[in-house]
Amino acid sequence: MHVALPHSASRFDPDGVRVHRARGPVPVPRFATDEHPLNVLFPVARCLPRPDALAIWEAAVRRDAVDLDVIERVAWRSERAAALAALRDYTVLRFDYQQIMHDSASVRATILDAVAQGLHLA
Repeated sequence: MHVALPHSASRFDPDGVRVHRARGPVPVPRFATDEHPLNVLFPVARCLPRPDALAIWEAAVRRDAVDLDVIERVAWRSERAAALAALRDYTVLRFDYQQIMHDSASVRATILDAVAQGLHLA
């Protein structure tokens, strides 16, 4: 589990929890219980492996939690977050269960075509 805490939080047992103390780009009121989506994406970029972070950022855009143009204009305070924001034209291949289980030849051909075009290189 990941939690965001201010630097002043001292009475907290961090066992089994990943604590993020860096502030995200959107100001949040002191006693707010909900975090802005951009503030969630900030530690995701810093904490998770790049492929996992990309998947979460892409899901946030796809679900309209954040706008892609806003992500690009944010003044990110992390090189990894800024790099993820710059990947506007990355390629996402989506396959459903039916395709993977019953049409694996087509799935494989699509992936190999993408690799041949260099779409896997960022």
